[in-house]
Amino acid sequence: MKIALIHMRHAAQRSVIHNFVDTRRFDRHRLGHEVHALGQQLGLDGNTPVLLFLGTGYRRKGLEPTLEAFARIEVEATLLVVGRDSQQAEYQQHAKRLGIADKCRFLGEQSSPERYFALADCYVLPALYEPFGFTVLEALACGTPVITTQSCGAKEVVTPEVATVIDSANNVAALTRAMAHWVEHKDDAALKRRCRELALTLDVEEIMAQNYRRLLAVYEQKQAAR
Repeated sequence: MKIALIHMRHAAQRSVIHNFVDTRRFDRHRLGHEVHALGQQLGLDGNTPVLLFLGTGYRRKGLEPTLEAFARIEVEATLLVVGRDSQQAEYQQHAKRLGIADKCRFLGEQSSPERYFALADCYVLPALYEPFGFTVLEALACGTPVITTQSCGAKEVVTPEVATVIDSANNVAALTRAMAHWVEHKDDAALKRRCRELALTLDVEEIMAQNYRRLLAVYEQKQAAR
């Protein structure tokens, strides 16, 4: 969650302290060999775009509209579903009904999400509700563009250059268009660089330094007001 600091005695000025990301852990270049091995393990050919849905609690994170939008895109692609949910079997049946069971892989909970973010060409989080969404920053740190919704707090820190923010998880048509857009940018080195650059502005060390400067400014203003 974000924290707002109210400073100055007579003015309602606020400084927002954003959440942060460990850009050392979530780094596509550092993970290169692991990601290559993961792709081979999953039988991916390296040429087909990979969309990633990652999270626990499929309904709130928007897996149903993700499956429905994925079924509509015309480009050949693979959808990886990482995370756990007690109703997973029902979602797998839904994928089967949509005719995408052979292109949709349910992988369960994984201990190294950074490998999947670095493997993917787009991270899909059409959340019904998400207070912030650390995974958005983690994906960007790995050079992966994001699709999310107005109901996800991370919308405040992304830009159209690296993310699509749709109005609602239920807008399957908009979600489909966003998927189609980002899969066309597979292997776009400039896009990966822009994603990484945005994440670096929210690196844990940078945010801690910003927080220190803001707290110091509050303290100095209080001292001057005495």
